[in-house]
Amino acid sequence: MTMQMDIIRLSEVLKIIGDKAQPFDLVYCTADLKKGTGGEIKVRNGCRLSSKNINEEAAPQPNETVPAGKSSKKPNHFENATRNIIKANGQVRTVHIFLILQFNGKKVII
Repeated sequence: MTMQMDIIRLSEVLKIIGDKAQPFDLVYCTADLKKGTGGEIKVRNGCRLSSKNINEEAAPQPNETVPAGKSSKKPNHFENATRNIIKANGQVRTVHIFLILQFNGKKVII
């Protein structure tokens, strides 16, 4: 007997996580083309979309200083097909949306 997994479209996943009302579970693959690393499967339970995905802050003006540990570059999540998620422990991770394999136990398809 084979068990069939429910499926969900990526567009629906993005709508649901954009709502930010409920925590969600993700299974995704890591990738960093610049460093040539990745390929690890990560499981994240009880995570939320970071509010900075919606209200992306502009890069600081020339007379502004950048706080230590903060990037001065705008992340361009939509252009780069990435989203920042907040793990249950509060850590922020960047996820490439096309590398999301499962969402709340459902297989993600494009």
